Amino acid sequence: MTTSRIADRPEITVDAHVHVWSPDLVQYPVVPNSNYTNAVRGDVEHLRGLMHASEVDRAVILQPSCYGYDHRCVSAALAAYPDTFRGVCVVDPFAPDAAAQLHARHDEGYRGLRLNPSRDDGTWLDDPMTAPIWEKAAELGTIVSLLILPYQMTRAKTMIARFPGVPVIIDHLGRPQVGLGEPKGVYADTLALAQFPNVYMKISGLPASTQEAYPYRDVWPYVQLALSHFGADRCMWATDFPWISRQCGYGACLRLVTGEMDFLAPADRRALLGDTAARLWRFEG
Repeated sequence: MTTSRIADRPEITVDAHVHVWSPDLVQYPVVPNSNYTNAVRGDVEHLRGLMHASEVDRAVILQPSCYGYDHRCVSAALAAYPDTFRGVCVVDPFAPDAAAQLHARHDEGYRGLRLNPSRDDGTWLDDPMTAPIWEKAAELGTIVSLLILPYQMTRAKTMIARFPGVPVIIDHLGRPQVGLGEPKGVYADTLALAQFPNVYMKISGLPASTQEAYPYRDVWPYVQLALSHFGADRCMWATDFPWISRQCGYGACLRLVTGEMDFLAPADRRALLGDTAARLWRFEG
């Protein structure tokens, strides 16, 4: 049973970061040593049910790492519900045909590209050899999502400055180092990216950064800093489904914004819950 939409909710509520996977490992095999687990239900119909129960209208699906570069599962979800979802693909930035691959994914309906320097030392992020995929992203209007760690922000800054026409989203608050010092100090390199108007911040991943139980109050200072530096019109809420299902739960993740974070003004809530993401991802009512 759904609850009535509260006054602070935007016209379109958007979950700006989800993944989907299938229990069918024959049709959609996972890559070796992946983080896939059938203990967490991740199929698109389950996601749609959770969205409906929480009155979330749209979502952005990022290709999960468990499928590597095989996009068939996400592509099937996008094809089934083209008005509900937007897709973010992955491409090896060092592949000789990386730019052509990105163009092919764009032709298939993907409007975003995810780069994941957090999986290693990330020294490749500002390597000139990755420039072709950024150039293609600029040409196509592709949005780049960065799963990135705090010490990698200066490398991201190099590419962001070089390609000001590419919208860039920092995933999961940039994985702040909660508990390692005064927030503004340890978060300085991340906050420095706010100087670039093409950079956005995803208010997500709190369960992965916190050292406390729900509602993760130790991460709130980083949310406040992100809002004060980037502005609510460049910040967006997300659940990181399906992982949220074994953390606080989908509905509780939404309540972080609708009810728990009492420092949010009504305009902040509307921006976080949909206005920013709907504008960036071109969702229509």
